[in-house]
Amino acid sequence: GRGPMRAGLGGGNDGGTESRDGARKHKRRRTDDDGGGGHGPKARRVNINELVQAQKKQGESAAAEKSAAKAKVREMKKATGDLSQAEKANYVGLDCEMVGVGSNGKRSVLARACVVDYNGHVLYDAFVQVAERVTDFRTQFSGVRAKDIKKGAVSFQVRDVKPTE
Repeated sequence: GRGPMRAGLGGGNDGGTESRDGARKHKRRRTDDDGGGGHGPKARRVNINELVQAQKKQGESAAAEKSAAKAKVREMKKATGDLSQAEKANYVGLDCEMVGVGSNGKRSVLARACVVDYNGHVLYDAFVQVAERVTDFRTQFSGVRAKDIKKGAVSFQVRDVKPTE
């Protein structure tokens, strides 16, 4: 039979073990081939410079998107510059933030609603109570956190609304 295993017998603690009968058993050593991180053959080491460059590119693309959005607003203001205050009062913008519910958070439900006027002034902004258990807050996109929809959130119910003429 096999006797008890003892670590480090016969020449230093090299990660191998030796049984009483002297047979050497070697543990597989990690090499840089498998990433060294213990996450299997597909793992790779992360270079801090790569991370910094990726964050820089992400910031640049966000800045470009913001710049493009500002240009679009300028273009729209120029195109609608001749609107009267009364006409501008007819325009609002609505932004809804959604969270995921159900299996893997795939179904979207309302978690926040914001309404702004023509000039971008906030008319309404509120977190909404979610009736179901939230499985994906999508915080990186929505900004919604668990505490936001618990205390002070308003009740919301979908209703059929007929437009006024």
